[in-house]
Amino acid sequence: MSCNHLREFLTMQIDLIEQHIDNHKWYNHIEDKNEAAADFINKFGWIMRACYCTYVCPDASGCQIRKD
Repeated sequence: MSCNHLREFLTMQIDLIEQHIDNHKWYNHIEDKNEAAADFINKFGWIMRACYCTYVCPDASGCQIRKD
């Protein structure tokens, strides 16, 4: 079983990271953009996935992956 909307989810995730990375770097005293992106994903990846899979994905109601 695999996600049929992974590309859309990853595009959304990249957009969110790009919108907030500068503030995230500043708040967390991280200078390197790649390190900050990894930290952002570690801290907020779960909520980005939950929001996308619950509220954005067009297949959310019947998605077995989301239910698991």
